[in-house]
Formats: sequence, C-alpha cells, structure tokens
Amino acid sequence: MNNIIKYIKILFILILFTNNLYSNQNSIKLSTEEKLYLKNKKTIKMCVDPDWMPLEKIDKDKYIGISSDYIKYFEKSINIPIVLVKTQSWSKSLDYVRKRKCDILPLALETNKRKKYLNFTKKYIIMPLAISTNINKSFIYNFNSIGQNKKIGIVSGYAYKELIKNKYTNLNIVDVTSLRDGLEKVESGELYGMVDIVSVLAYNIQKNYQGILKITGTFDEDYGLSVGVRNDDLILLNIYNKAIKNIDKQLQQKILNKWISVKYENEINYTIIFNILFISSIIMIFIIYRQYILKKTNIKLIKLVEQEVKKNKEKDRVINAQSKNAAMGEMLSLITHQWRQPLNELGLVLQKFKYAQERDKLTKELIIEQTELGNNLIHKMSTTIDDFKNFLLPNKENSFFSVSKSIENMIKLLNASYKYNNIIILMKLNSIKNIKGNKGEFEQVLLNILNNAKDILIINNIEQKIVFIETYEKNNYLIIKIKDNGGGIKDELLSKVFNPYFTTKKDGMGLGLYISKEIIKEHLNGDLSVKNSFFMIDQKQYFGSCFKIKIPLNNL
Repeated sequence: MNNIIKYIKILFILILFTNNLYSNQNSIKLSTEEKLYLKNKKTIKMCVDPDWMPLEKIDKDKYIGISSDYIKYFEKSINIPIVLVKTQSWSKSLDYVRKRKCDILPLALETNKRKKYLNFTKKYIIMPLAISTNINKSFIYNFNSIGQNKKIGIVSGYAYKELIKNKYTNLNIVDVTSLRDGLEKVESGELYGMVDIVSVLAYNIQKNYQGILKITGTFDEDYGLSVGVRNDDLILLNIYNKAIKNIDKQLQQKILNKWISVKYENEINYTIIFNILFISSIIMIFIIYRQYILKKTNIKLIKLVEQEVKKNKEKDRVINAQSKNAAMGEMLSLITHQWRQPLNELGLVLQKFKYAQERDKLTKELIIEQTELGNNLIHKMSTTIDDFKNFLLPNKENSFFSVSKSIENMIKLLNASYKYNNIIILMKLNSIKNIKGNKGEFEQVLLNILNNAKDILIINNIEQKIVFIETYEKNNYLIIKIKDNGGGIKDELLSKVFNPYFTTKKDGMGLGLYISKEIIKEHLNGDLSVKNSFFMIDQKQYFGSCFKIKIPLNNL
C-alpha cells in the first residue's frame, strides 16, 4: 500500500510539471522596462497585404493565412492584443506604417528604402521567388534571356522588385496593383510573366488558373521575411526579436502544413490524451499488475503504428496525385508536338482554296483533292488523340501485355517531341515475352525515363543526341535497358535519384523516378536501378546514364 501511495505522488508531480510546461511554452522573458511598455501600450496596430495568400489576406474583415497563425503566437507570447488596421492594397499599408498609423508589418522584406521608417526583426519565414507564365511557355533557365520586349509583372511596393531589377538588368519589370491583377494580365497575354513567392503563385494557380498558368522557373535566391517595426520604437523591436527567437521548429512545421501541405481538420488534443492516460494510470495502479501495464503499452504502440501507416498512405496518395498531374502536363506537351505539323498542313490546304478562288481556278478536281487531303489530316489528328487517350485512361485491371508493344507505343507518343529536339531513338528488342500487370502504369515508367533522357540531352546541349532501348532475357528475368549519351549522373547523386521530391531540374517535381521505382517494385515484383556506363553504336562509343528494369518471369 505504501508503494501505491508513493507512485501516486510521483504521477501527480509529473502531471503538474507537464501542465506547467504546456502553459508556459509560448512565454518569453521580458525586462521590467519591456513589461511596463506593453502595459502602457495596451494594443499593437498591424497593417498587412490584403491579398497575398497563402501568406496573408483580409477575408471579410478577418485576417487569415500563414502569418495569422504567427500573430496568434505573438499575442500569446507578449500577452497584448494585436489589432488589424484594414487597407485596400499593400501600397496603402506601406503608406500607413510610414505615417505611423500602424506599428508593424508582420511580413516585410528588408530594403534600404524601407529602413528610413522601419526596423526589421530576424527573418522567420524564408521562401524562394518564382515566375508564372501561360502554360504553353517554355521553362526558363536564364532570366536575362527573356528580353526587354516581354513585360514581367511585380505588385507595386513589393521590395524584391528592386533586388531583381539590380541583378537581372535585362528584365522589363512593370508594376501591377495586385497579384490577381498580374495573373489576369498574364492569362490575357498583356504580361509575359508574374513574379512572386513560389508558394503564393502555386496557391493562386491551383485555385484560379489550373490548366491555364504554370510556374515556369525559380530564382536562385531565397527571400526571408521579417516583422517590420516602426523605427522610432526600439523596445517593440526587441520584444518581437525575443518572440521570434522562441519559435520552435514544431510550430513552424505545423503552420506550414496547415496552409501549404495536406490539411488535417481533426487535430489531436494532447492535453486530453494526457489526462485520460493519467486517470488510466491511477486505475491501473490500484488494480495493479505489471502485465496489465505492458498490455496497455502494447495497445498504444499498435495505435501509433496504425497512425504512421495511415500517414504514409496519405503521403503516397498525395505523391501519386502530383505524379499524375505531372504526367498529364507531359502528355499535353507531346500532343502539341504531334499536332503542330498536321495543323500547318491543314492551314496550307485552306490557303490553297483561297488562292484558287481569288484566281478563278477553284475546280471540282481541286476541291475533291484538297478536301480529301484535309480529311486525312483531321483523321491523323483524331488518331493522335485516341493514342493519348489510351495512355491517360488505362485499364485499371492487371492483364498480360507485350513489353515490346508498350515500348513502341511510347516511342510513337514521343516521336514528334524527339524529332523536334533532333533526338535519335534506337531499339534492339530481343524479347517477345508478355508480362502480367497494369499496362498503363508500366508505360508511365517508360515515359518518365524517356522524358528524363530527353531533358538531360537538351540541357547538356549534346550535339548528336541518342537514346538506345534494348530488351533481353537472362536467368529467368526480363531485362529492359534505356541508355542515353547525356554525360551521365554525378556519382554523389546516383543514390538519391529515386528519393521523393529529389530533382536537379529547376522545373522538376522530383516524383517521376520515385513513382516509377514503386510501380516496378510493388506491382511487378521487379527492380529499377540506374548507373553510368559506356555503350557502342555502329562502332562508336557513347557515355551516359543507363536505367535498368528487371522483372522476374517466373512470378508473372
């Protein structure tokens, strides 16, 4: 009985300590002068960008976005209300803080011009800048190559306009009133592109311009955002620096996940869980026995495992959805290449009709001949759509299909794109085996690898671009090798190419090869690997990457 009382005392001490820890996790250490300042200050006035999601926005008189959660944290930390001063634009917010109608800007980029009326805290949000264009524009690797004749929009008053203009002197940068104004002008063609923080562009494109606009490139620099504090109030600056220093990584990740990653509506209340466990522990102590405690521990571990499995399934679902979107984008690009030539030829047919009519040479024979030619071109374009439809809407059921036929299908889809970039495709198919699986998924793997080969050949500006595909059987395995002469993958990157979200391309998502390896491993019981190697074509040696698909024949 004495031992039981002793255990109860220990548990009470632990719960009191933990509850105290939870209640003080947001507190910061303030000096006497700072405490007196806040007591007299009573409220802090805040101006914001009224339309800059997911970072911040005024929505029906309510402040929302990533910064709004940080403001809630600051209010708890310094124990004083932070009051929103509503404005209609970012320029107006800058004007208000310059005239001392506001005390702070929660998200501000430090510049020499702003230092005339603001001090800046330590940076607490760091994100890269990007450019958004119409979906048909090519990816941008050198921003100075855009040229003066193409206008690039930046919201009036945004600080990074000055920074970008100084570095990329060849850009023709113009002011727009808001991000929405800029993106609408990009959509209409009035602007070539719109520059903003990558998460802001991605959020707005996903919400309002999906399939119309895209992120075409990212700038090398990351831009850090601070709290801008009126420069006649050093005490308030010091208080905010202390609050920012006290922000932990768990809080930052939680806020980021809420507004950018997958949003979970039902959050776990750890305080309730702790209290339940405490009550359960008291009951267990009175009922005793160690076996019971072990059993509860095992149940807890099982729940944790189930939660992790659920999280992993959700992560895989998100990655698969992102991969499918990327594949859809690749397909649209390939359709563009396939349709370019027949469209040009159809235009010539129409011009020939006009030319003959103007010169009174529009004979019955000419009409029949050109109409037949036009119908053939339209049939060719229709066939192209059917080919791509079969890829985009594959049969979800597993069945036996020809590997050779799948390779030929993908080459047919890629043919126009490869020809346009002067890439030669060579094949040596020494296996006629059929395999059992999802034909669409297998062809997605081929598409990912062949598109990567195309991109590396273009990026490295290889003079004679070659992709070599071969199949054969060895030791009861079907082997498929896809080689290119793009110069290979750096040794330090070879072990990372199949990691999710790992990419060396500025416009890449880093999901294609990860999904490809998962498909081969989980759905075909095989393996996908890569190495650098030499290969011979017509007695000439080439060097590049070699992707190897290995599928067991006895498991099919």
